[in-house]
Amino acid sequence: MTKKKDGQNTLKPDKGQAKADVSKDVEVKDPLIFKLIVTRSGGTYATLGTFEAKVENGEDLGTATGTTLELKEGTYDLGIGLGAKSYPIPKGTYEATKSSRFGALMFALKKVPGYEGIQVHLGTGPWNTHACILLASTTQAGRKIAEGDLGSHSGEWQKFVDLGFIKDTTPAPSKKDKNPDKSGVSDMQSASGAAFASVEELYNEAKAKAKKEKRGPMTIQVIVQ
Repeated sequence: MTKKKDGQNTLKPDKGQAKADVSKDVEVKDPLIFKLIVTRSGGTYATLGTFEAKVENGEDLGTATGTTLELKEGTYDLGIGLGAKSYPIPKGTYEATKSSRFGALMFALKKVPGYEGIQVHLGTGPWNTHACILLASTTQAGRKIAEGDLGSHSGEWQKFVDLGFIKDTTPAPSKKDKNPDKSGVSDMQSASGAAFASVEELYNEAKAKAKKEKRGPMTIQVIVQ
């Protein structure tokens, strides 16, 4: 104890005593995980399914949903130099990165067994994928693609007719039709574009939330089941 001149006593801390920690409690929030969950349901001419995009630890952001399309199940040669392979890609949980190839949002999957360059991207039918996952916004669009109700008169389209992906039931093109091979494709492009617009909006909201709340880098997972 030491004595002040005014007669009041005060405690003096020992020299070796540590000073009190007056730092404020800081809430550490879990990092956000952007998840795209693909649930397959099968199909004759392609592998159909549904998707749900959501943000783990950011449930207040909502979800985005729609349909998916992949190559039909089986082992065959697409004729692109890969030889016979089993399609679609194996089920599993894949880490992914955001890709902007061709100027559009895509997700590039990592470490897919037996495959390279697998992405989730836009597309109008099985001719737009060599094992990647295509998104669409409506089940009607997905069924239309899978049933093969699109033009298939030449080139890439005919190859998929020969492989049995689509049915060659489109009527012979009219001379007035300047673009017969694109019959119905505009609807598919709209459906696929709308699906990706909703996914991209959710992704951007999650990214902004992670930055604002200082949660650190957001990770991406594509879950195929």
